[in-house]
Amino acid sequence: MRLEKLLNNFKTSFHLDNPALIDAPIFVFEAPARQGALLVKLNDRVIYNFEPKSADVPPIMIRKADLLTDNTLEVSVSGVGWRFWSSNRYDLVNPRLIGDVSDRTHQKAQNVFTIAPSEKASLLVATLSFIPNCDQSKVGTLDVSLNGNPVYSGLPNCNSPFQTELGLSALHEGVNELIFSTGKGSVLIERAKVSTRMKESPTFVDYFELNQSIFNEVVAGRRRVEVQVDFVDDGQSKRATLNVNGHLTFIDQRHPFYSRAINPWVLPGPRNYLELRPETTLNIPELRIVVR
Repeated sequence: MRLEKLLNNFKTSFHLDNPALIDAPIFVFEAPARQGALLVKLNDRVIYNFEPKSADVPPIMIRKADLLTDNTLEVSVSGVGWRFWSSNRYDLVNPRLIGDVSDRTHQKAQNVFTIAPSEKASLLVATLSFIPNCDQSKVGTLDVSLNGNPVYSGLPNCNSPFQTELGLSALHEGVNELIFSTGKGSVLIERAKVSTRMKESPTFVDYFELNQSIFNEVVAGRRRVEVQVDFVDDGQSKRATLNVNGHLTFIDQRHPFYSRAINPWVLPGPRNYLELRPETTLNIPELRIVVR
């Protein structure tokens, strides 16, 4: 499920074979651009009606009792009221419904997590960790698989932390499925977590010069100095720290073009530098300083 540039209303449906087996369901997303109150309904019941204060929106908890076999999730934005000249708008990034599926009768549990395409391309190491809560004298073999590929099979060391590295080829862009099963006894999987380590993106550094006459016009307000960045239009999040002569600002957008005036930060002569430190995988055809 993907929402971008949400202006009015979005509705989607999903099916659950057995809602009673869904534990701790949540709706999560990021909102880098937001204006107005965001209303989220599940099966016509309001589960969220606030204006997020930051791009990292806390997970929206869903009551297990509200889940049905066939469900409808609706997201809408409040109207502008008397401010008829304005518009309320949201960019919802990477929205997803997450829940743990447990089948205690068949001694099997499922965990689902997602990996963004940009994250998959930069993965260096992925590690699964959890604590098997069980009775050592009664438990049998614990089998763990990732997207149908075996990860671990053996007697668990009950109540002790377990960690193993995941094969990167077994990880998928988007939804991934972990299955825990045992043929004897019962195991409660606690603190299950997939941790990732990413490849470091190279830092870009460049230098530029402003002659004294242009610098004087910049100081007088007659000229404007801009840093401009062209990104590949891949629809992915573009996040980076921009450093101009020790002045930091942050790029966080999905658009393929970035521009910012840097008049207060420039210096006369060849003493100017620009540093771009990527936080996500970035493809940049051109970065330039423009004097207008």
